[in-house]
Amino acid sequence: MDSLAKPPAGNSPAAYPMTPQQSILQGSHRIRINRKINKQKHRMSQMLTRQNLNSASEYFAMKE
Repeated sequence: MDSLAKPPAGNSPAAYPMTPQQSILQGSHRIRINRKINKQKHRMSQMLTRQNLNSASEYFAMKE
């Protein structure tokens, strides 16, 4: 267990754990990015469903 508690050797960023403030900031930043991505996904899916509905109505109009 004590091997886990020891920070890795060298100047790697992992050797210096983030302060709580930094981790909170990074977490909120990640959340903001995810929200942006979700909005884009939502918009894309809405566009796709709208196109599908249009093509379906055209298909049924052709059938009649």
